[in-house]
Amino acid sequence: MKFPRAKGERRRKLTLKGAERRAALIFLLPYIIGFSAFILIPFTVSFILIFMEYDVFSPPRFIGMANLTRMVYDPNFWHTWRVTGIYAVIGIVYTQLLGLAVALILYNVKRVTRLWRAIYYLPAMLAGTAATMVQGAVWAKDGMVNAVLRRIGIQGPAWLQDAHWALPALILMGYWTIGNMVLIFLAGRSNVPRELYEVAQIDGAGAWQTFRKITLPMMTPVILFNLILGVIGALQSFTQVYILTQGGPAGATRLVVLYLYYQAFEYFRLGYASSLAWSLLAVTMILSLLLLMTSNRWVYYETGGKGW
Repeated sequence: MKFPRAKGERRRKLTLKGAERRAALIFLLPYIIGFSAFILIPFTVSFILIFMEYDVFSPPRFIGMANLTRMVYDPNFWHTWRVTGIYAVIGIVYTQLLGLAVALILYNVKRVTRLWRAIYYLPAMLAGTAATMVQGAVWAKDGMVNAVLRRIGIQGPAWLQDAHWALPALILMGYWTIGNMVLIFLAGRSNVPRELYEVAQIDGAGAWQTFRKITLPMMTPVILFNLILGVIGALQSFTQVYILTQGGPAGATRLVVLYLYYQAFEYFRLGYASSLAWSLLAVTMILSLLLLMTSNRWVYYETGGKGW
């Protein structure tokens, strides 16, 4: 008498599992469609185009490794990577140090912390184009930066029109984008146990020793996180350069993404542009992996984890 009941119970469980699977599929369907339409299919097509000559107006033609060979012998390719390297290295170091300093100041200035957190985060809420237009006005020849310099007796250059100053100006504009970074640093600083500072105070440690021996090591996980985000963001920089300099003057600010854009949408060399895009992906992945693989040597995990 027990067998039919057990069989019915089993059938009911199978029916429930089937219903759960269908419900899960329905909920996942928007993500699957979005992922396929905006990531998987473009990703696959981009890889195939590496081996094609395609200008949109005529059918794609298989040319083997010609796009990759052309990329290796293209002087503009290496020039854009040199400019991108300078922009990324100096920009990342500058914004990381500035973001960390601002976060520590905000953490220690208790009375105005909330107000200043909001002020520093406001630029992150602005659309990229609007924020860039504001920066363009600030760094114009008769803009706010040169007005301040004139106050102290310095005649500032035409920042964005001078081949020697355009790239430094773009790097210095990084202060505008540190809002997210400051919040992450603040969260990391808030998680440092207060007992460590009390012990350091009892031992007579000074401010610099406390920072170097406690604050900095305890914040290395969030520094690693911000570094990886910084690498990805710096290598993908486009809006600011496109709006303010279009890669000029004389190619001084021609970053890889901008060069890729011109090849794809100005000259319609989609095959070559795909090669550039994959080189960018490769460099981004290599640098991110290097940071993760070397994190064992300089990142401290309170729980004893060793990262990668």
